[in-house]
Amino acid sequence: MIELENTRKRLRRNLLGLLCFSGGLGFVVGLGLFFFDPAMAFIGAIFITLLIYYYFKFKLTSEFEASLKEQVLAKFASEFGLEILSQDDPKNNPKSDFLYYSNLPFKDVNFSFYPLFKTKNGDEIYDVCLFDGDQIYFYGMFIKALNLGDCEEKIANLKAVFGCEISCKFDANVAFIYINQGHDSLALNLKTPLNDNGLDISQFRAKLQSILKNLA
Repeated sequence: MIELENTRKRLRRNLLGLLCFSGGLGFVVGLGLFFFDPAMAFIGAIFITLLIYYYFKFKLTSEFEASLKEQVLAKFASEFGLEILSQDDPKNNPKSDFLYYSNLPFKDVNFSFYPLFKTKNGDEIYDVCLFDGDQIYFYGMFIKALNLGDCEEKIANLKAVFGCEISCKFDANVAFIYINQGHDSLALNLKTPLNDNGLDISQFRAKLQSILKNLA
């Protein structure tokens, strides 16, 4: 995670320099226009500053931010001995199980998901959002756990860590756990510290540790 944090800090410094550079150019353009039209000078300075800044910001950061979540998940997978679930594998789609075992509506709703991990025991962990327009029915983690014993105690342990509604349904030896935390498990961008000082990272690690401990 240290390499990612160093890259994030470097890009942040680059953006600060870019902002100063684009602001300087905007000032020069505004100064040149001021003698013709002060109002146009003000608008032109802001326009040039924002145009240059956001154009090069996208060039500098888009690749890093696009792959950031995948890279962080890969670090966690390595740390905890987990397997990354491929987004391209159609088998890693929890939609049918999620809808079948929930009491949530399944007609005319949108279902989106992000595969997270598979444990050594074969348990699968996903981020799931079920929504219809502005109406969100579920937004959180969905876990398919094998051979889950002492379910009530383990669900209580998870509730203590997540602090949200958690329900569990069974079919044979499979437990389907719904953790409705109201947001993605891990939302990252250049503003997010990629170490234990970062709230998102530290909370995700604590929640993941709790899941693995209670699924074992």
